[in-house]
Amino acid sequence: ARSPTPRLVQRIFLQRGYHVLLEHQYLCRRLVIEGHSEAARQIRDKPSLRRRERLLRRRGHLAIRHLKAREDVEPLLEGFFAQHVARWAGSASPSLFVDGRNRRFYHELMSTLGGKGWLLFTSVELDDRPIAFHYGFDYQGTVLWYKPSFDIAHASYSPGLVLVRALIDYAIDNGRGELDFTVGDEPFKARFTNSEQATVCVRAYRSVSALARARIRRRLSTLVGRLNRLSRIQAGGILRRAGRGGR
Repeated sequence: ARSPTPRLVQRIFLQRGYHVLLEHQYLCRRLVIEGHSEAARQIRDKPSLRRRERLLRRRGHLAIRHLKAREDVEPLLEGFFAQHVARWAGSASPSLFVDGRNRRFYHELMSTLGGKGWLLFTSVELDDRPIAFHYGFDYQGTVLWYKPSFDIAHASYSPGLVLVRALIDYAIDNGRGELDFTVGDEPFKARFTNSEQATVCVRAYRSVSALARARIRRRLSTLVGRLNRLSRIQAGGILRRAGRGGR
């Protein structure tokens, strides 16, 4: 929503006689560091994050590497793919890296961005064995969360949280303005962020009537969503009360 692109697209359509509807879509959480450095450090030093890191350090030598050059990242990519495939195997959402075309895309992206300094590939290693990876970006003062993975054999030690702390640490130590967790409202993001924004959808219609119908559909959809959430909350309250009665 902060990008100038939605307004630019809106202006182009309006100049051509279209009727435009701008809609917020997906919530995007971010940790703003610039101007909030003390709050960011407090989030980095949350007991839940420090505890996970201490547990891993007790098990062996814990090392965290932030890599940018192609020659450093390339040897680790296949391990990153394998971790991600193993993590999502048997789930309703298999890893995108099952498809060789996606693996090739990530290789090509690494080759292109690695030379510009925009790639940020993080490896969390225990006794020289990678137990978590993050394929992300470092661009114009912002660290961008993109694709994490972790070794399921170490899942009980929450290596993903150690990875989150490592990225917050990197952003603070390198003077970045924010860590942007991008699209997706996963619960863990709310614990480690202090701001939110949304993606924007721009819809253009040829007539006022088409725009009016779209607005009605949008309002009905919003109303149904609210009613569904209210129903879930009420159902949860009934179950909790029933559970207390059963005890």
